[in-house]
Amino acid sequence: MPMMTHPPSMDRTTIKLCSWNSRGHGADRMVYIDDLMNRCDILVLQEHWLSDYDLHKLTHSLSVLGVSGMDPHQARVGRPFGGCALLHKTGYRCSIEPVPTDSRRLCACIVNIPNVIKFILFNVYMLCDAFYSHDDAVYRDVLNSIESLMNVHYDVDHIIVAGDLNTDVTRIRSVHASLLKECCNRLGLKLCLSSAHSSVDFTYHNEASGSRSILDHFIVSENLFSSIAAYSCAHDGDNLSDHFPVFLELNVNTTYTPQVNDTRAHAGSRPSWQRASADHIAAYRRRLQELLNSVLIPTE
Repeated sequence: MPMMTHPPSMDRTTIKLCSWNSRGHGADRMVYIDDLMNRCDILVLQEHWLSDYDLHKLTHSLSVLGVSGMDPHQARVGRPFGGCALLHKTGYRCSIEPVPTDSRRLCACIVNIPNVIKFILFNVYMLCDAFYSHDDAVYRDVLNSIESLMNVHYDVDHIIVAGDLNTDVTRIRSVHASLLKECCNRLGLKLCLSSAHSSVDFTYHNEASGSRSILDHFIVSENLFSSIAAYSCAHDGDNLSDHFPVFLELNVNTTYTPQVNDTRAHAGSRPSWQRASADHIAAYRRRLQELLNSVLIPTE
């Protein structure tokens, strides 16, 4: 019996994300977090300075997952530091599946909004910028972890990387900026800063020197870049961190085609060509040639 289908219906869903380096977790930060959550659906935080056991202190009414920047098995010297966390409203129309990582500078999850979109969200807190290649090991390791997790979850086609990447991509001598841009090119990712809808001017202000930089970023897979509706930074007076929150608004077009009596349909993985490297493509071509060579062509 042939498969019966109904005409596809087009819909548009707006997703609002925010990234902020809070530089702590004091009472003023908690108030500002509540304010940010009124302006977004998902908030990613960096430098919350909490231990793994205290992440719940970030909120009383939101769902939270994350990682501490401090190893609980090592004695801490000095003030607390680091950490990444993701907060979302308990009633938000999505499921969030944590993705284990091997880095305390990275947390990740798979966000699934039914019938709309499924994407991997990476929240990153990088170390300070470097200008010598021998200082790039940690930065390179975190980027490699992101690439590895993308390969493991190859069936998820949409990628969002957010956080304090601690480098301004306009810096000519920055080793980290070069690594970041090379990684984006290799993995088919694009900086939202390059979008025509970007109004971001600076995300970090050093009061002592008066310098301003764009250190906090959103990066998306190429198949999401055209969905960017707005990319902005808020310079609020009640924000006591030296970093400013960055907002990404996506308008995702989704087509849903109901199917009836689809007895032939089957689930399965499919190639994600936008993430294929030159080595992947070369291996594919070699395998294709091997298969073609094995075909016996009848002759007269």
